[in-house]
Amino acid sequence: QTGMAGFGGMALAMLNKRTRLLAALWGLWAYLDRAGWKGGYKSMLFRRLPFWRWFSDYFPVKLIKTADLPSDTNYVFGYHPHGILSLGVPASFGSEANDFSNVFPGIDLRVAVVNAAFYMPLGREIALFCGCISADRSSVDYSLAQGHSVLLVVGGANEALLTTEGNMRLVLADRLGFVKTAVKAGAALVPVISFGENDTYVNVQKPWAEKLQLWAMSKLGFSVPMFYGRGIFNTEVGLLPRRRPISSVVGSPIRCPRVLESEGARFTAVVEQKHREYTQALLALHSEWKGRCGSAGEGEKIEMVRSSKL
Repeated sequence: QTGMAGFGGMALAMLNKRTRLLAALWGLWAYLDRAGWKGGYKSMLFRRLPFWRWFSDYFPVKLIKTADLPSDTNYVFGYHPHGILSLGVPASFGSEANDFSNVFPGIDLRVAVVNAAFYMPLGREIALFCGCISADRSSVDYSLAQGHSVLLVVGGANEALLTTEGNMRLVLADRLGFVKTAVKAGAALVPVISFGENDTYVNVQKPWAEKLQLWAMSKLGFSVPMFYGRGIFNTEVGLLPRRRPISSVVGSPIRCPRVLESEGARFTAVVEQKHREYTQALLALHSEWKGRCGSAGEGEKIEMVRSSKL
């Protein structure tokens, strides 16, 4: 939403003779600057602004720690589910609204997002100051090599289209890329499951809507779900997210040996083994916490699907 407002402002600036040059210079800078691929401009001052606490309290969002994360290594956090807008991410990981740096001291986190965020006026600057980076593999590899930890919303655009209130359908069965990234860097994997993420918006799941969404995703590289939330003066329909509690539960780390892709069969075997361990850990985390945090309680279901099934 911030990015769309930025695009609107950019369009108006280009139409005005007095601001056209400034807008053009910003566009050139955004195109040439590679901060989104080189670790971002993370600012703890910006991450601690009161706005982020207000944002988190709106739902509210909680960050729940289940195990210590020693600072002697870096981590690849896998966030599930994607939901419509992954609103638990900025509240618990892209800002200090829930005191991430105090809860997990010594962890210098970067949040991987779609490239479009870095070409949106205002949205770009917010993303960079929050510590966001491009989700491109080269960008994630660079940050891990610098000693940073990285959070990835593993299901991505495909999973956003599967958003259903009270249940989780996760695109994970054939997602090995994030595990490969962790193994190549020798980073530990950390599963994160956010109960309530799927409840903040209602996803329109009609055959015609799904066809349109899949077509848009193939052209844009990210999903454009058809959804609705609540309004300012009503709770039935609108573009604001619904006020539903989100609980982001962070699991125990899964250590990965550093194995290079050039090692062939050994690399493949380690990746497959760690993927199984990660999946089992995620299912266990869901089973343990769904009764306390899930909107459907003990009845909440979780399903692993393949990208090819969408």
